[in-house]
Amino acid sequence: MDFKIGDNIRVVPYDELPAERKNKRIARACDREGVIIDKLYSGKEKRYVYKVQLHAYNEPSSINFTDDMLTLSGGVTT
Repeated sequence: MDFKIGDNIRVVPYDELPAERKNKRIARACDREGVIIDKLYSGKEKRYVYKVQLHAYNEPSSINFTDDMLTLSGGVTT
């Protein structure tokens, strides 16, 4: 799915993550809601990655989320 800046999202549950993305750092973000704050094309991933501000934290996440790690939650904030 192609997300846009301002979309409200939820990080998918840990058991739904692709195996290559599972680690402790990402596990802490699973099932949390937030908003897309930036969208960047990654040559390494060969697709877009998303910067997310999770509602549970004061700072934006340092994780580069991919579309298979996120789902829409409650529409768009813009």
